[in-house]
Order: sequence, then C-alpha cells, then structure tokens
Amino acid sequence: MTQGGAVNGESVGLEIVQCRFMHNSASQGGAICITSGDLMLESCTFIENESADGGALAMAAIFDGHLTNCTMVGNTADRGAAITAVSVYFAIPFSACIIADNLGGEGFYWDGQNSIDLDNMDIVGNEGGDWTGAIADQFGQNHNCSLDPMFCATPEDPLNFTLHADSPCLADNNPGGVLIGAHGQGCGVPSGVHDGTPDAAKLVELDCHPNPFNPVTTLTFRLGQAGWVDLTLYDLAGQRVMGLVRGVHGPGQHQVNWNGRDDSGRGMPSGTYLAILKLGSEVTTQKISLVR
Repeated sequence: MTQGGAVNGESVGLEIVQCRFMHNSASQGGAICITSGDLMLESCTFIENESADGGALAMAAIFDGHLTNCTMVGNTADRGAAITAVSVYFAIPFSACIIADNLGGEGFYWDGQNSIDLDNMDIVGNEGGDWTGAIADQFGQNHNCSLDPMFCATPEDPLNFTLHADSPCLADNNPGGVLIGAHGQGCGVPSGVHDGTPDAAKLVELDCHPNPFNPVTTLTFRLGQAGWVDLTLYDLAGQRVMGLVRGVHGPGQHQVNWNGRDDSGRGMPSGTYLAILKLGSEVTTQKISLVR
C-alpha cells in the first residue's frame, strides 16, 4: 500500500510551511501521510490530490503539532475527502483552515478517539458532508462555520485561491478576527468603493421553469461577469437540501436541472424550496414549488 503521494513519515517530526501540494495520489494520504509522529503544517495549499483515505492528508497516532491556515480544495477520497485523523493522542489544534469542495467522502473525518480542537474552520461544499460524524458538535463553536470562502478563481485563473474583499475568511470579515486559509485578499474592492461593475441586479439573475414542477425543473442563471458560483437549495426552515452548482463559471446564461431529491438521493416532499445563487458578494433567490 502506497502512503503519502508527496510526503510519507512514520515516527518522525514534520514541519511544512507555505507549500502547495497538487495532483498527488496514494492509497492513503493523497499528498501527506504521517503515522506515530509530530506534524506542524502551516499556510499550505492542497489541490486535487487523491486517495482512498485522506484525499489531502492522512494522520494517525499523532503526538503533537498543529494544522494552521491551510486551504484544501478539490481533493478526493472515499473517507476524509480532505483530511482523515485517527487515534490522535493529544488535543491537536486545527485552526483557520478552508476545507471546500472536496469530493467523495466527508471533508474532515475524525474517528472520535481522544480529542481534537477545531477553531475558525470553514468546512463547506464537500460532497460527503461538512460538519458530520465526530466533528458535528463543533460546528458553530469557536467560530467554526460553513460559508462560501469567495475565492478569486476565474475560468482564466481557476487555481487562484486568494480571497474576495468581502470573503468571510478575511480577518476583518469574521468574528474570530483571523485570516482563514492560506491566502489573503486577491480581488474585489473594499465596501463603499465603486469599481465600475454593473449593479447587483445585473450581475446575477435566477429563474426556473416549470414552477410549480414535478418531476424535474430547470434553473436558469445568468451572470454579468465570471466568478465563483454557488447555487444551493434549502427548505423554508433553512436546512440545506441539495447543492446544484459550485465552481467557476463565465459570464452569460447557464442551466441546471433539479429532480426534487436531496444530496443523498432522497425524494423531497411537496412544498416550497428556496434556491440561493451567489456570485462573489452578490446574492439572489428564487422560490420553487414541488408538487407530488
């Protein structure tokens, strides 16, 4: 079994700062696998690494260390799409990291043994779930959140994981007062400064047809400029139902279908649902009625 597509360590101490890990693969720990040692990981970016267990990072029997200000996007694993942590012996702090849009399993898998400390973590948009399993009760604690980080990525620069000026991951925009992720501001302008872009109403438009619908409706969204797009469905109680679109899209018209099911494939009951479309700091909504 290959471990650690880029770095594999056993009974060692590793300190890795300001590195980018991209397109690595292994059966365990797509980029890094560490067992029975110490790990200090700071300001690193993990992109599109792949593994069966721990798409970016697999760690076991860790004695000491920390994971701080890292960005993990687009990694893939059946368990722990970004991180798998098992048998962590002491309260290793995980702080101020973005774990977003990873594929396969949950964004962060922890086996629940002993304890870990999570603070100022933004875990969002992961295919297998965000704040699930043993870390579920830490959501909303210590400024942990699940918010669109608002990356500056564009079709021409899809790997730009700096942050929009209005990103909740910038220190001035979050209650923890810390930078979340490995990169600071890279686009946008401070509030109150006009940059010549169209009004918000022209930047994002959303509608759907048919509405009411059964069994399928088509959501059409129009963008006035390129950027990172999030289109997610919620019920009227504010519970997430399904993520429809998440990624960089160019300007113009785009379409996506919804078949009345949630992220797990379960059919939703008749009722009204809310589609929320975000492009950078711009947001628009559309009510959709499902009739069984």
